Amino acid sequence: MRSTPDFRLQTKEQTNHQHQDFCFQLLNNKIMTIKGTIENIEYRNTAGHEKKVVTLVPDHRQRAFVEFRGRRMDDLHGYKENDEIAVDVTLEGKISKNSGIQYNNLVAQEVLAAG
Repeated sequence: MRSTPDFRLQTKEQTNHQHQDFCFQLLNNKIMTIKGTIENIEYRNTAGHEKKVVTLVPDHRQRAFVEFRGRRMDDLHGYKENDEIAVDVTLEGKISKNSGIQYNNLVAQEVLAAG
């Protein structure tokens, strides 16, 4: 059983990002687990970077888009739409070099059948 991630709020003065008033920092590289139903599995190849993005529905009001990159894409074999799964993810925050837009990605570390 994994512990709940430790989030701490930082002010603008405490972070290196110019346009960010607040940011959440995941401490100690802890992993979160998201459980839900697979709504969609989409393959994407952008500039040679392959990944599969799983649309996961934890409940009927929310959606999580989880990225499976590299060898993690093979972890999805045997799973299909409407399967219940649990995915261990890490948070990866990025700022686009071109547009300055901020992104938070959920990157898969492990997938298991929920039950």
